[in-house]
Amino acid sequence: MSISKEDKKLLFKIFLIIVFLVLIPFFLKTIKRGAFIIKYYSIWNTVVDGKYYKARADFKKFLKDESLLDCSKNIYIGVDFCDACIYYTEKDYRNAKPLSDKVASYLERDVLKYKINKKHREYIDEMIESINEKYSAHKADYDEEDRIEKIKSMEHSLPNIPEVPCVGMPEKYIDRTDLGKHSRYDADTSTYYWIYTSYKYFSAECDNKKVVSIYDGRKNELGSGSKKNNGQNLSEFDADEYDIDSYYDDNKDEGLDDVDDAYDDFEDDSEFWDDY
Repeated sequence: MSISKEDKKLLFKIFLIIVFLVLIPFFLKTIKRGAFIIKYYSIWNTVVDGKYYKARADFKKFLKDESLLDCSKNIYIGVDFCDACIYYTEKDYRNAKPLSDKVASYLERDVLKYKINKKHREYIDEMIESINEKYSAHKADYDEEDRIEKIKSMEHSLPNIPEVPCVGMPEKYIDRTDLGKHSRYDADTSTYYWIYTSYKYFSAECDNKKVVSIYDGRKNELGSGSKKNNGQNLSEFDADEYDIDSYYDDNKDEGLDDVDDAYDDFEDDSEFWDDY
């Protein structure tokens, strides 16, 4: 069965229509991509003119177009560079530096779909160099700021330490109150002592790494009314600075029950302090 000329013409028209319909999306995409490229390089001209806020806003508009996902690195390098330039004009070189480093990384790794032209690349390189120079000139100041901020952060992270050990306080902070470092520790009872005289001391008993009980035997305000012997202030007496074990061995026949008893006895016998 032969096909008539009229049928052939009809089939050819249908074929052209199909081809046209198939090629329309391609042509539209090509046209749209061409418009993007023209607009993209136009925005970079805005950057070179120093209009960073406008350029950043224009770059960000591209991020809403899902058809430009393969151009995302081209878009982000524009946004990041504008942010770096804005920080630079505000003399905030600390925040400008990491952004300019990111832009430099994009360029060094050659990951952009569309190359930055020579004019724009020269501007970017000059700005990155200026940011690096300014950052280096202020780095010592930034380091000092970081050091001070770190100290403040550490201070804020510490709990509020009371003036003296109190029930419930963590044992690890036992020496950080106004009493200072303890004078003696009884391992059998897990008790810390701050000794000033035989009858004037503070103690804190611990269990499960917390203070469970305290005894405040300070009759007077610390340092007031303390007596002196051989030029030494009893309110500052620290038996651990002396050889109490030797004192105990020498005097255990005099009625000392144990080393703990020797601590108290030795404190009252200031005439023997120089011997130990």
